[in-house]
Amino acid sequence: MIKTFISKFLFCICLVAFVFQSANAQKQSNSPNKNRSGFLFPVTLKFQLPAADLAERFGYNSAVAGTIFYKYSNNWIIGLESSVFFGNKIKDNSILDSYVFTSDGNILGSNGISTDIFFFERGFEVSARVGKLIPLLEKNKDSGLLVQVGGGFLQHKYLIDEKDFAVPFLTGDYLKGIDRLTNGFALSQQIGYLHLDKKKWTNVSIGFEIIEAFTKNRRSYNYDEMKADTAMRLDIFVGIRLSMILAVYNKKDDFFYN
Repeated sequence: MIKTFISKFLFCICLVAFVFQSANAQKQSNSPNKNRSGFLFPVTLKFQLPAADLAERFGYNSAVAGTIFYKYSNNWIIGLESSVFFGNKIKDNSILDSYVFTSDGNILGSNGISTDIFFFERGFEVSARVGKLIPLLEKNKDSGLLVQVGGGFLQHKYLIDEKDFAVPFLTGDYLKGIDRLTNGFALSQQIGYLHLDKKKWTNVSIGFEIIEAFTKNRRSYNYDEMKADTAMRLDIFVGIRLSMILAVYNKKDDFFYN
């Protein structure tokens, strides 16, 4: 079902891009090219929901991304994006019901006293991205529908905060055997609206994004499950993203808007 949804989503992106690009091609051929070129530096906030195998481990999360893009005068955009994500919704019963906890739900330190331990989601994604800006209005050809795809690397794991308590089963190699360090190759698709202000003051974008990561547990043994986890995973994020953008254009392109 997830694969069917992704296929339909990608088809819709391609269809929308083709329709708008065809509609604008004739307009642009009859008017001078006023599109600016230069660097874009978006700072992005994301809200993401997990799907596929990832939904069995975590709930929703938030992310912060930094990006370096170069926008060509023909409105093609290429660049690199790096994001870190974090959440506190843990759903994995193998962790929450593991040997770390006593039968009454407590965690004991080395002194035999109950301690407070917190489990969090932490991870990052790095990807190269390429996209096309499709103008929707004749008066501003640097704003419009933005379609992007990308490929890179994604990693996630449990962050275990023991608040400086000494918990024997959460130190050294034991910690590595329970943090579920997982990573692998990732694909991303985004569709949204990019607004680049003529006077360079208000540059924003909002979009819908899907990230599919083909991952694997990189720890040799899960101590709480008493077994190795060698299965391949499909980890998916579905989210929305909001960006504020610093634009640094080539000087030769600025005269159109002076």
